[in-house]
Amino acid sequence: MLYGMYRDEKNRLYLVYLKSVLTEVQVAVKAFVGERSDPAKLLNTLVSLLQSLSNKVTIPTARIDIF
Repeated sequence: MLYGMYRDEKNRLYLVYLKSVLTEVQVAVKAFVGERSDPAKLLNTLVSLLQSLSNKVTIPTARIDIF
């Protein structure tokens, strides 16, 4: 069953996209795990993550930069 799912090109494309997103999310999560995290650095991490995700999901002409 899993072989059939992984062989499907649509699922493969979805997993390739998820891999790039999850790497960035993991970096942000690791920044929040530390006990002595700098709030300014955490904010910059979140803003960077949001900008990166919006660049991957939206059409550049439809995006409004708020940061």
